Amino acid sequence: MAKMISKASLVPPKDLFIQIRVLKDCGNLLTTSGVITLEKDSQHFVRRTDVEHLISQGHVIHELRLILILMLILLNNFYDAYFLFQGAEKIT
Repeated sequence: MAKMISKASLVPPKDLFIQIRVLKDCGNLLTTSGVITLEKDSQHFVRRTDVEHLISQGHVIHELRLILILMLILLNNFYDAYFLFQGAEKIT
């Protein structure tokens, strides 16, 4: 009989390695590559699986997500400034 392929196996994996920024001191973390020290405001390039629990707890943030948040903030401010300059009211 042919082996069935599940839909889960067709989904590509998330990024293996990600850039993170530490939001709270977490001390030493044992990873698959060794021990790293997670101090507040430090940045690291790590395996996603090694830090997923820290991301979900809010102790670290995926840098890409941080960049997207900052871009949205800047775009929103640009949007406000544009309508202020044009003398028009912003659509809410």
